[in-house]
Amino acid sequence: MPYNLDLHAVKTSEPIPTTEDLLSRVDALVPHIRERAPETAKLTSLPKVAVAEMKAAGLHHIQQPRRFGGYGYSQTLFVDVVEKIAAECGSSAWVYAVLAAHQRLLAGYPDEVQKAIWDETPDSVASSAFAPTGDAIRVAGGYCLSGRWPYSSGCDFAQWALLGGKLAGEVRPLTFVVQMKDLEILDDWHSTGLKATGSKTLVGRNIFVSDAFARTTPLFEGSTAPVGLVSVAIGCARGAIRTFIELYGEKIQPIRGGRMLDSEAIQDKLALSMADVDAASLLIHRDIQDTDTALARHNAIPIEIQSRNRRNQAYAGRLALQAIDRLFAVAGSTATAEGNQLQIKYRDVQTATLHASMSWDLAARQSIRMLHDPAFTPAF
Repeated sequence: MPYNLDLHAVKTSEPIPTTEDLLSRVDALVPHIRERAPETAKLTSLPKVAVAEMKAAGLHHIQQPRRFGGYGYSQTLFVDVVEKIAAECGSSAWVYAVLAAHQRLLAGYPDEVQKAIWDETPDSVASSAFAPTGDAIRVAGGYCLSGRWPYSSGCDFAQWALLGGKLAGEVRPLTFVVQMKDLEILDDWHSTGLKATGSKTLVGRNIFVSDAFARTTPLFEGSTAPVGLVSVAIGCARGAIRTFIELYGEKIQPIRGGRMLDSEAIQDKLALSMADVDAASLLIHRDIQDTDTALARHNAIPIEIQSRNRRNQAYAGRLALQAIDRLFAVAGSTATAEGNQLQIKYRDVQTATLHASMSWDLAARQSIRMLHDPAFTPAF
């Protein structure tokens, strides 16, 4: 399936910040994100200032088309930003990853849609709930859409939503672009991990959606996939390694005595966890590079790369989870204390890797089926 992600066409008159500029802006935000992290972990939605700071730094523009005020950069820079934020606060990174990734998805919609979203408000973002839990009826010029869509992360800060739905009798679901003002947000997100992502339920009744604002083409198509989400898990795990060393490196072992960092067993676990996180990050970066190369050369992604990307999504998440699980298991009972930063990161990675895109059982089967069943298209 050809792609039409016209991110670079018709550059704006405003200067585009370099990748180094944007990464420096993230580094400048890190102390603020780190300082807020303990309190953020007690909330069910991010503080407004957290999203405001990321927007002010231009981070949501990274994958937005340049002609609509964005910077038109690749996913490589995007996942680097996600990892940096996630090392400090999983919830902040998850909300950023969701809202900023959708800028790229929206760039694949017709100009009419992009203009409606960004012409007057170039800072607009969209949350999502891709599971086809909505019911659509064909009407003149479009669809009448109703439904309930759970787990729409960051919806409190979005002006639009990408929602899944089905027409009666149709097998392939559609994805509808809907204005948030036409939806009700239910305050029903109460989780033990990624607590402040505000992944609430959206409710809509008899919303008219014109034809241009609905797509039957799968938005991920096994190509780009939600790389931002797995990068949250990777960044959290990397931050957990630093947290483990800060909290427990100088700790005296209660039975054997001596610093934990002097223990060969702890050194072994730390090295393994560091290698796991590095391997996970490199895997995702390699897949992005190969995908971008294929798109640049052929405007399409070979099925072999799509299959590999789908598999590696989940495998990278698996590496991140085992990296932090290994350290949490030897941190001792203090790690179970409420507010312990290692525990918070542990719960965030556990929650992140429960996302369908990181289910190994699902990804393994899908990746193999993609190679042998041309008609099969996974949701992620």
